[in-house]
Order: sequence, then C-alpha cells, then structure tokens
Amino acid sequence: DGSDAFVTFGRGLLKVFNAAKNFGFISPVFKGEDVEGPPLPRSCDEGLWFFGNHSLPSKAVPGLELTFEIWENTQGKAQARSVAVAAEPSAVVAEHAQALERDRKPAPAKLHPNEPRVIYPSVYVSDVPVEWNEEGIRKLHRQLGLNPETIMGLKFLPFTEVSLGLAGGKGEKQATPVTGAVILRYINEEAANAGVERLKGHPIQTSTGVTKHLGAKHATPPKWVVQRKQQEDEVQKSKQSAGEGIGQKVRGYVVRVSMSGYGVIKSAEWGEVMWRQYELPMNIRTMQFADKAKFQREVENRPEYRRLKEMEGREVEAELYKLPDGQLRASHVRSIVPGMLT
Repeated sequence: DGSDAFVTFGRGLLKVFNAAKNFGFISPVFKGEDVEGPPLPRSCDEGLWFFGNHSLPSKAVPGLELTFEIWENTQGKAQARSVAVAAEPSAVVAEHAQALERDRKPAPAKLHPNEPRVIYPSVYVSDVPVEWNEEGIRKLHRQLGLNPETIMGLKFLPFTEVSLGLAGGKGEKQATPVTGAVILRYINEEAANAGVERLKGHPIQTSTGVTKHLGAKHATPPKWVVQRKQQEDEVQKSKQSAGEGIGQKVRGYVVRVSMSGYGVIKSAEWGEVMWRQYELPMNIRTMQFADKAKFQREVENRPEYRRLKEMEGREVEAELYKLPDGQLRASHVRSIVPGMLT
C-alpha cells in the first residue's frame, strides 16, 4: 500500500512470546550466514517486535532461533513479519554471542597479485568443438535446460602439444585439433553442480562428423584461491551485514521479477537495479536446476512470490546500497501510490 517496505531477511532469538495476545519480541537480531542484502536497520540493535504474522507453536519458549522478514514503515520503524522457527540451527547464534564478548576485527586478507575481484566456482569442460564460441556454449545451456545467465565468465584453454600433434616423432603427420577445453565460471555452487550434471556425457558432433561426448568436472582451484575462500568465509561469519548504504534513492518501474526472489527496478538515472524480496529454502532452490516444472509449481503457491509478482509493472522508490564487489542493489522498496507526496 506504499506505507511499508521490505528491508531484508533476519535471524534472531525469541526473547518474549505471548501466545494468548499473539505477539512477541526478538533479541538479538542478526543476518543469516548466506543472506545477501543491505545492512540491518539500526533499530534492530534494540530487538524487533512482531504482532501476529507468525507460525510459532503456542508453547514456543525464549531462546528459540527464528527466521523472519524485516519491514519498515515510512517513519523508519522496523517490525518482524513471517516469523517462523528456523529450519536449521545457525552457527551465527554462537558466533553472535561470542562477538558481543570480544572487540576485535579479523586481520585483512592478503591479496594474491593475480586475484580477480570475485572468485566464482569453475567447471572444466573437455571435447568442446573448436568452432564453438561463447554464444555456442550459452546456446547449449539453453538446450539442456540450464540458465545461461548463471555463466559469469569463460576461458577457452590453449591447445596442448598432444592436441596439436606436435608430440610425435619427426615426419609424422600433425593432426588438426577438432575439440578443445573451456573453463566455465558459474554464479554459485548450485549452478556449477547443475552444469556438471547436465554437460557431462552430452553427445556432440565435430566438424569432421565424429560423435564425441563432453567431459565436465569441477575445476581444481589454485592453492591461493582455496586460501582466499577460507579467509572470505571467516570474514563473512564475522559480519552482520553484506552491504554499505550510499545515501541515494532510485525511482522507477518494476520491469521484471524472478521466482528465485529477485525483482528489477528500471530508472532513467540508474538503469536497472536489482533487489532481493525473499530467500527460498535450500531444497526449493536446488529444485530449479533438477526439476524446473516442479520448482515453478512450488514457488507459485508461496505467498511471498505472489506479493512480489503483484509489484511487477508498478512504480516504486527504493534506497540504494553497494555490495562489497561494487555492484548496486536496492532495498526498502515501496510502491508509489498515485498522489503520494515524495
């Protein structure tokens, strides 16, 4: 209705619960381990109330770990909604308590000289026809029911002496290679796993008319990548938020939404800016790669998707924040009611 805005997802511990009057209080409040999103509102430091809008058992006791959505009204007052018992205990609970007892920050990680800004999970694919280019790889993904947008980058590997026929003795005929190998970098581990599953063993025909089968396996990362990932995991666990507000707003129209929980705002000033409206449970997230039809049926029945779908085509206003890698995201997305003062 334009008065409330979804901010992000949170976790916390139940401190007070009155089943008879149907309200409760959550404290402390923190971010989940793998939830992308803006910083928690400052008011969360004091805890969050919820009034109805929960699925807690009547005998829920203090100390129970909860998951919930955080919403703010136009005055910036935050409340919890869709409060539920956490499906799995979070390591953040113990770490949050420890963080309150210590006042130290993790040492900054030392960067490798060749380190990219973002490290994506990689898949090694062999027996790829030499005439294929990036578009050919993406086309194959569509044919196999994979989302080509999950490919964040790729690298065609140079031919070896064996593939070029240079390893034999003098006078032997040098073969012209018809297949090569490529490294595919995916947006996350789920997409990489789906890529290996679908690509491995898929038959292709070379330019010489020979039928071969693609090989696919997870690429072995260099040692420094493994070390860097471990450092990032440690830093991520010590954080309570993953974004930095920049004090700017975006106003535009919601041009598309995704069943995975994302929406996209298009504006003349900022172009297209994405925000996350909800986080699907892990069992449903993996379903989008294994059984797309079932994934669609499951998500269409969820109230959070229906709320997101209703926003498509609406004019909205949102705050902007910046991810650690520099990308812009939106938060506090509010529908603009005709005639509403801005």
